[in-house]
Amino acid sequence: VPQKNRLLLYLHLDPAMVIPMPPNGQDFSRKGHWGTGDLELSLSSQADLDVAKPLILMAYEGRAPTAAVGSIDSNVASAVGSLSMPAPRPTRLFHITAIANLPAILARGALVSKNGGAAAGIHCQNIAHAGAHRRGVAAVE
Repeated sequence: VPQKNRLLLYLHLDPAMVIPMPPNGQDFSRKGHWGTGDLELSLSSQADLDVAKPLILMAYEGRAPTAAVGSIDSNVASAVGSLSMPAPRPTRLFHITAIANLPAILARGALVSKNGGAAAGIHCQNIAHAGAHRRGVAAVE
């Protein structure tokens, strides 16, 4: 959440497992907020970002800290960076598309959302069932 003098990050990590809690961190598991995670990190300096990097990586990879190390008086960045973590579980991702779309996907080197492709001028063959798409959109709205 961008703010005037800082950036607030809400990470999907159990705050109880992040010991010591970084000085720029806060447990939001029992508070209402617009973020989606339970650990709030306030970033307003390079030092804050350095402390947050290992936690951001853990949340991104779906890993969680499993052991508490260090103390609040120690170097927080070092303590947070040395938490032991289980190996990440691989996640399979499937994408179904028309064969005619493959050259554009390969040329770009990545998949692009329907709206992102339209904004970039990428034309693709849509193979989605129109009725299923309308039902999905209606369910979200």
